[in-house]
Amino acid sequence: MLAIQGDYLQLTTFDGKSVTLPDGSYTVGILGSAGAPPVNFITRQGYKQHGETEISYNLGKRALTLQLHRSPACTRAQYWANRAELHDILRHNRGGAMTLTVAQAGGSAKRSIIVRADPGAVFAEDTSREAGWWIDEKINLTAFDPIWFDPTTINLKLTAITQNYLVFPITFPIIFGTSGLPFVVPITYTGTWYGYPTITLTGPYNAAVIQNTSTMTSFTLTAPVPAGASRIISTLPGAISIVDAQGLSHFGDLGPTSNLVDFNLRPDPEVKNGTQTITITLLNTAAGSGASLSYQTRYFGL
Repeated sequence: MLAIQGDYLQLTTFDGKSVTLPDGSYTVGILGSAGAPPVNFITRQGYKQHGETEISYNLGKRALTLQLHRSPACTRAQYWANRAELHDILRHNRGGAMTLTVAQAGGSAKRSIIVRADPGAVFAEDTSREAGWWIDEKINLTAFDPIWFDPTTINLKLTAITQNYLVFPITFPIIFGTSGLPFVVPITYTGTWYGYPTITLTGPYNAAVIQNTSTMTSFTLTAPVPAGASRIISTLPGAISIVDAQGLSHFGDLGPTSNLVDFNLRPDPEVKNGTQTITITLLNTAAGSGASLSYQTRYFGL
């Protein structure tokens, strides 16, 4: 059992209801498929070629299993109430997906993943009478994003270095201005899978250039933003967005030659020791201009 090993699980619904496993009622016998996720290799095969040539790969959704065991109910009515309580945690209409968190032995680390019950507690065979009104059920979960992450978000409020004339390391087909306010932040990324930062820019500024100088991946925002307004940029695949504080989309702010799709934090060895530098430059700024960055450290498997 996980309790004997010193590990604990927590299931948290989208609306904030949580259950910690094991507790006084539940034990967890198995956490299955938490290691490497499925992978789909993209290949091609030339005329008369023996074998195939690998082009790329994509990770597939992850199927996880939990074997839940609940201690015997004192009455048949309580048994049915226990079943209803489990259904209430796993039902799909709580506003969104659940978060499954594994607290490793000794509390040294927590790793989370976003899951859906697939489909939930089925109870294909009700053997509770023979078992003394126990619940012993395998719960199948699906993680459409198969990557684990540290649930503690790292928040960095960036401090601008001395304003000076801006020199771009790459050429853009547009002219932003002659000077900019640069924010430079070194990051040592300790994950084993790509991290996708959320970047918040606060006006006033006329345009912005955001670059990972270690990977030479960058994007620009070309629309002016007034004082007190902001742009919140999500780089997470499948949820890439540029919105203001009210949630209105400003994806049209994105400038030509931008590569927001490949903008991320890279693990070692893609970037040596995970050490990389993010540079954010706001052009034609004034008092109140600023930038912040947050991310979660992500892991290939447990």
